[in-house]
Amino acid sequence: MQKLKLTLLLILGCVALRAQVIDPAFAPRILRASAGYTIAAQPDNKLLVVSPTQGFVNNSPVNVVFRLLENGEVDTSFHYPNQLRNIPNQVRVQKDGKIIIGGSFVDPTGKYIASLLRLLPNGAIDPSFKLLAKSGYTVSSISILPSQKIFISGFTQGQAGQPGLLYNALLFTRDGQPDSKFTGISFPADDPFTTVNVSDLGFQSLNELIIAGSNLQIGARTQHIFRVDTLGKVDPNFNPAIVSVSNFKIRNIGILNDGTIGVLAGDESNVTLFDRNGNRIFAQYLPNSGSFLHPLGKTSFVVSGERMFEISATGSFRQIFDFGANQYVLAAATQSDNRVVFTGAFSQIGNGFKAGLVRFKGGDGMLLQLDNTFTGGLYSNGIVSDVLKQKDGKLVIGGFFHLINGVRINHIARLTSNGTVDPTFNPFLANINRNIYAIRQQSDGNLVIAGERSTNFDGLLNGINITDPNGYLVRAPSFPFVGSATGISYLAVDANDKIYAAEGLAYSSNGKGGQALVRYSPIGILEADYNQLYVNNLFRFNGLFVQPDQKLLLYGRNLRYDNSDTTAIVRVLATGGRDQSFQADFAKTAIANTAISIDSNYTLMGGYIPIGFTGYNGFLTKFNPDGKKTTSFSADVKNSQGGYADVTFLAELPRGKILVSGIFDRYNGRTVSNKITIDKNGQFVSHFLPELTEASFSSVVKIDENNYYLGGYFSAPNGAIGLIKVKDINTAIEKPKILAQSKKGKIFPNPTFTETLNLQLDASSLTSDLQFQICELASGKVLQSGRIPGKPFTAFDLKTLTNGSYVLHLIGEKWEETHVFNKVK
Repeated sequence: MQKLKLTLLLILGCVALRAQVIDPAFAPRILRASAGYTIAAQPDNKLLVVSPTQGFVNNSPVNVVFRLLENGEVDTSFHYPNQLRNIPNQVRVQKDGKIIIGGSFVDPTGKYIASLLRLLPNGAIDPSFKLLAKSGYTVSSISILPSQKIFISGFTQGQAGQPGLLYNALLFTRDGQPDSKFTGISFPADDPFTTVNVSDLGFQSLNELIIAGSNLQIGARTQHIFRVDTLGKVDPNFNPAIVSVSNFKIRNIGILNDGTIGVLAGDESNVTLFDRNGNRIFAQYLPNSGSFLHPLGKTSFVVSGERMFEISATGSFRQIFDFGANQYVLAAATQSDNRVVFTGAFSQIGNGFKAGLVRFKGGDGMLLQLDNTFTGGLYSNGIVSDVLKQKDGKLVIGGFFHLINGVRINHIARLTSNGTVDPTFNPFLANINRNIYAIRQQSDGNLVIAGERSTNFDGLLNGINITDPNGYLVRAPSFPFVGSATGISYLAVDANDKIYAAEGLAYSSNGKGGQALVRYSPIGILEADYNQLYVNNLFRFNGLFVQPDQKLLLYGRNLRYDNSDTTAIVRVLATGGRDQSFQADFAKTAIANTAISIDSNYTLMGGYIPIGFTGYNGFLTKFNPDGKKTTSFSADVKNSQGGYADVTFLAELPRGKILVSGIFDRYNGRTVSNKITIDKNGQFVSHFLPELTEASFSSVVKIDENNYYLGGYFSAPNGAIGLIKVKDINTAIEKPKILAQSKKGKIFPNPTFTETLNLQLDASSLTSDLQFQICELASGKVLQSGRIPGKPFTAFDLKTLTNGSYVLHLIGEKWEETHVFNKVK
């Protein structure tokens, strides 16, 4: 019989359970086009821009409110106040360079500050300005009059019996004092079925103020546009009649120096012009979307959106065919010499790439031209949806991004091992403006790329494509789209190079489910359409992958496969039929958002289970090969902030650890971040990269037993965005050190009977969340793990351990300690 010998060390050599380390030498900056919310031009042609989130102008980081020089470069002399947590709805500049901002401002703790305030030219809050401090009130529009008085509109939330938002219009002196002569105008929303709002403000002269909106009522008059004087008196002879259209709303207005008013209304395609007295001089439906109207010089307007039009004050118009912004335009500002800067959520103007900011020059009879001297571009964190390591160590990444290290690349690229762009990868492929969802590799090195579907088939990135290792097209397989899906979201390649592809969530069309699942031969010839043969009333895929035994696992919500009952996970045979030996023993209402198979012996699945209409519980479950839950696996996932917890990502890490992330802050009763590592029995190992805040992961690529790449959506401290190289130092050995503090536990052998390690704990440590791990001393590999019952003595069976040195690691709620022992014959 083997004899157990335990050597208790006064000098402790312990496994260093430190966090992983991000490699500082690997730091690609991957950015995508962002949105500008509103914009204002200063008298010196500098531009104040508001963005919904912090981001970048080209490669320079900026706050939510920042200032650009005339050429579009960042002005580092401006700093938005740290006292303000949120962004303005409106920004306007007075003649002296002071900046009026409106919205509903709170401090970092959430305490209300003001709805209207003024910033000094350097961005600091101006103490000489009287704040509009009216809690519950939000400023939505601002117009600075020639006298520098401040004309605003805003709203409060209606109380009981007062539906909707209650708008009004107010006038202030240049320093924020209420104008005592102006009678505030209110627009009550008495009818719950009528939309009442103020869309925009402007002025025609010192004493002619314009209020535009929907169903505005002053006294007995109901109009869409009112003119009032600086006393608040309504002009009874002014009532511009906008042509009635369905889905009526006023998007915004613009006013020329002579008082001509341009109105963008309806579904953002109806443009109407009125002279200064409200007489209609132009009304035209100009097909457009996501558009915005702005004065262009002294005699015309420009409407920019999906298409661009110029409309003169005389009523003639022309479409500028060469330019058109995808997505939408939100605001515009005029600089000197008839230059207009637009901002919004667009990335493309015609064939030119302009991220969220673009400037045109011309107008007043001159054809508008793109101003290429303006270099500004708005960016935020890029999204890396998938990472693939090629045989030579280079990385192919796909997702939603437009810049890598300052180089324009759309959605797919190849990087060298140091994170720089590899120019030998097909440059045409990297200029197709379609999102990439997944990338897989065949045995010959060819790439299978899944992404957004194109409405105009061009043979590249049209849902699914096979390319050579350098990104040049080999074949564009046809895909049986049956719904309104946007592309191929889910992709797998098996050991025989066969390709499995499934589209994303889609509405049904012609009685079909709109969620096609197909298999192709290695060269892209359709072999099986699972949607027609096997999938019945499928609600939603959330993923698929090929197990090590070549069986296909599908997971999602309400899967009904081969006339089976609905379930969250299904295993499919090579023939396409359901593997009846795998019947997931789990709640039928569960929604599986992530799953992995470490080997053919077990599968982990995570997601959430809805709880009525009030929330959902997170889950992480381990299945054996038959689909039965493994009782030795313990994972209690909760969120203490409310009834919402979810496991959204699982991945295998080196040394047998598993990365778990999602929406949770409690795991097995322990307070954790929403990113942790666990062992194969579900026991907590460590927090994962806590320096990555608000991180969302998409893929892990193993380099070796100690290093890996991690892709997703995050910013790393080393400057990397969306893609990092992680050094796993959990195997490092600390130098022996003298045990300086008393421990909560003691270990001792019992060599005469069984190979057992005994643990004695003091009373203060006897909590229900106490966990243990037995690890190899040399490698840190976890061999045993679990919970320790809340009693003073615990025995650990060591029969399965070979001769060597080990560590007993104890993990409490707010403490950890290690005990080293040797097992010898």
